[in-house]
Amino acid sequence: MIYFIWSLLNLGALVWFLFICFSILKLVRESLGMISTVLFIICCLSFIKGLVANKQQEFYADPEVKGQTVETENIQTALFYNTDLLYVYAKDSLSKEVNAVTVKNGLVIGHDWKPVLTKMYFKDGKFHYTASGIHEWQFLGLTLHSVPEEFKGTIQTK
Repeated sequence: MIYFIWSLLNLGALVWFLFICFSILKLVRESLGMISTVLFIICCLSFIKGLVANKQQEFYADPEVKGQTVETENIQTALFYNTDLLYVYAKDSLSKEVNAVTVKNGLVIGHDWKPVLTKMYFKDGKFHYTASGIHEWQFLGLTLHSVPEEFKGTIQTK
């Protein structure tokens, strides 16, 4: 429940921040004119562009291996989000290590997931995985608290 309340708090703060931004734009337009307003918007957008980065890890199939399959397995289900394990493997060579990554999806406002290490291998007719990462609790993009998480388990082959 605290996860949901934290997400709502972040959403409320974001809406309030947008209200403040539009109020400032109105004041700039009235005090300094339209050219200053356009320049202010362009400068703000340039800062935002610098802060947003592609956080998705590289996850791809090896073009040299034929018959690869990409699968998704839910490894943690919570009330408002899920942690999924994405993995790619070749069905004809199950003895090799498997390329895998973990992601969180669902209501993730005010939270961030940074995968640290994801290992997956085939043994005894099952996929065995160990995935670790850092769950960050954020307020308007600033990390306030970090919690390491680790998942271990097996998946039946499909």
